[in-house]
Amino acid sequence: MNEKSTLQLQPVYLLRIVLGLIVVAGLIASAYELSVFGLSPFTRYLLLGVLLLVSAAIVPFVRRVYIKMDELQKLQHQNSCVASLPVIAAASAIMGILQVNDLMPEFNQFWTLGMVVGVWAINLMLADRLYK
Repeated sequence: MNEKSTLQLQPVYLLRIVLGLIVVAGLIASAYELSVFGLSPFTRYLLLGVLLLVSAAIVPFVRRVYIKMDELQKLQHQNSCVASLPVIAAASAIMGILQVNDLMPEFNQFWTLGMVVGVWAINLMLADRLYK
């Protein structure tokens, strides 16, 4: 196998990641916008229910995408997840300790979501480098 073929970016794989990030960003934007619009309580709760269902549907969707991956991609994602867990756990513990002691302001959980996605993405890039 030549080196060029191993370094090529897979467009379908990249498209899945970009679409996933767009869905997550859309959910976050929608959650913020619902409080801004002057919607009736029924409409607001109905739209919140839809957002919650779409958010919950991310789990089976990601599982389905993972099952269809080839063995190398699965191994890279497993390495990334294993490396991400202690970093995220330690960061959450540190931020929690600082927040409880009023040394850091409380913040929205969307920041935690961003941290999880960011740490996972960095670890995925590092795991990918091991196989290049």
